Amino acid sequence: MLTGATDLSEGKRHKVVEVIVNEGYSEQTLDNDLGLLRLAEPADAPTIKITHDATPDTGKTTVTGWGKMQDGTFPTTLMVADLDLEPNTACNSGIKAIYAHDLKAALGDLSHRMRYSEKGIDAAANAIAADMTDPLTGNMICAGTTSGVRDACNGDSGGPLFMTGTGGRVQVGVVSWGEGPADGSAACGHKDAYGIYTRLANYTGWIEAKMKTSAPAPAKPKAGLGTAQKPKTP
Repeated sequence: MLTGATDLSEGKRHKVVEVIVNEGYSEQTLDNDLGLLRLAEPADAPTIKITHDATPDTGKTTVTGWGKMQDGTFPTTLMVADLDLEPNTACNSGIKAIYAHDLKAALGDLSHRMRYSEKGIDAAANAIAADMTDPLTGNMICAGTTSGVRDACNGDSGGPLFMTGTGGRVQVGVVSWGEGPADGSAACGHKDAYGIYTRLANYTGWIEAKMKTSAPAPAKPKAGLGTAQKPKTP
């Protein structure tokens, strides 16, 4: 883990002795996408406050990270983007529209082989889209821009989403996941497709409880591994 740096060649690196993953994490829905890193020794870098209040549906936020940029490269300097909080309904609508778009394209690719019409494609896609459940849960935050001009991307996961108020910066979210059309030319940042963040306000109790636990004991070497000794000479 790196602290005290805005460039990957700077700062101090700390040994991680334990990765604590939220017990409710789902690989399918990405719900409860949160983890903690226990360091071998305390870091002396400044910390950011974690929100204990409900996060509003609207407002100004900022995300930072070393994730993929628009040209497909990864920076060595920490990047910053200002984003707008949006109601979860905006993310749900945008993502469902992307899924419907991709579904119609997939059905269109098969139409010549299976001999069904454009009318059939629309009817099938609309029926499936109407049956889709909301991609976001109450444990997620929606943030970005309507145009998609700014967004977190691959490599930013786990980074902070924070708001700045009279008391300074407060972290409200953690970079989690996002969606884009299958035929999109960019990896991230698509119109009406916002980024999804873990809602930290729902996990303050879990975080505090895990921080009070003890570090795991060092693992004992398995029998027969690394225990062989050179025979003594007579």
